Amino acid sequence: MKRIVILIAMLLLCSTAIAQNAPKERRFSFSVGYKMGFEITSVDKSRITGNKYDVRDSSDEILYHFVSLDFNYAISPKWEVGLATGMNETNLGVAMLPLYANAQYFFNDRTRGWFVSGDLGTNINVGVPAFGLLTGVGGGYRLYIADKFKMDFSLGYMYTTAKDTPPNSGWTNRQSGFQLGVALVF
Repeated sequence: MKRIVILIAMLLLCSTAIAQNAPKERRFSFSVGYKMGFEITSVDKSRITGNKYDVRDSSDEILYHFVSLDFNYAISPKWEVGLATGMNETNLGVAMLPLYANAQYFFNDRTRGWFVSGDLGTNINVGVPAFGLLTGVGGGYRLYIADKFKMDFSLGYMYTTAKDTPPNSGWTNRQSGFQLGVALVF
């Protein structure tokens, strides 16, 4: 009887020791990304005299390049939320500094597989003192390379606005477009 009790006690001690050696899940992640966008619409209004506006509805081929730094936290095995910033510049020389929150939902788990994402924040024009809204939705695939290194490939839609400060000078800009992206996740 003593042997059975000692054997059960040893098995319990070994099982708790093994559980303590299990690797801890990383909750924080950092990513560096690049997105290239194809603008669908752009409306730029600037006040000339009085209440008259010069409206440019762009059908030109305008590309924008977006470099981002994301700091994410896993709130569950399928959800990541975070804060991000970066630099957004068009081929016309307009530069914006976005500050936004993002969320990603993974259909399998956060290490690999398909995901959908959303962004919401503010856009700050670097050249002129202007602030605006930044929103985006999209999806993509996370490729697992190693425990601390993954790659995200994404496709999405982004809508941004900018309005000058003070608001009485009358400059407004609205852009929307599709974007392709790749990000390195650490």
